Amino acid sequence: MKSPTAGLTLIELLIGLLLVGVVMAALATLNLGTSRATRALQAQNELLSEEQTTINYMAGKLREAAYVFPNGSSFQLASSGNTLKDPSGSYVWNIGTDPMVAFVIPPRTVEPGRCATESAKTSGDWAQYCYAFYAFYAIKRSDLTADTGATSRTNNPGPDPSNDTDAWVLMEYRGYYTTTVLGYPGSGYSNTLTNIPGATSNGGSSGRLLMDYLPKMDTPPALFVSPASGTQVAGQTTVVMNIAAQQLAGGAGNGGMIRVPNTGYTTLTVYPRNIGKPQLLN
Repeated sequence: MKSPTAGLTLIELLIGLLLVGVVMAALATLNLGTSRATRALQAQNELLSEEQTTINYMAGKLREAAYVFPNGSSFQLASSGNTLKDPSGSYVWNIGTDPMVAFVIPPRTVEPGRCATESAKTSGDWAQYCYAFYAFYAIKRSDLTADTGATSRTNNPGPDPSNDTDAWVLMEYRGYYTTTVLGYPGSGYSNTLTNIPGATSNGGSSGRLLMDYLPKMDTPPALFVSPASGTQVAGQTTVVMNIAAQQLAGGAGNGGMIRVPNTGYTTLTVYPRNIGKPQLLN
């Protein structure tokens, strides 16, 4: 019989150490899983917040539109620079084919000659007195991160090897027309606004990053659905947006892929309220 004061045998000690090791390994695995799940949840919340902020911003601008360029319209926003290059590698964007929506927002104040005066200033109030051209569009993330012209600006999110191959980004382009182009009520302004020139007349410079980590733009539905050609009517003219965010990150399920929403897209139909109007409504 073993004495009550006897110490542990070598075998008992080894068994005890083994049990402690098993418990510690289980705790480490649990902690690692919890940490990964926390990081995945944080990444998902960040994607959700960015998606909602972007949708709200775009919807707000589209509601101010006096005219939405219909399917079949085309623009050349620039002749160089990755931030304005279309998915095929050229600089000509085609509404209805490429992932883009383009529209015009009227000035807040209609005052003949004032837009030309403001546009001649270094810091003129173009938005107050000039017609604005806006475009929301998607480009490949790798094109944006490779753009040396954007490297020194916050416009460039930086390379992400896990996502650059398939991820896209959502961009905004804006420029301003002179009032001599569009005219005023009674001098050529109409619901169809057929006298609006191509975007090369806007004097814009480069695209601005709105949202990172769009899914690859190679499957339906379309990112934007613009109206058909013809007369546009307030309350009937619509733009449909189908937005999602997707990022490959460690710790998430489905091979590390995080998506917002989990399946499908966040779809929103916007009704521009200034269709055919020469001045921005309050």
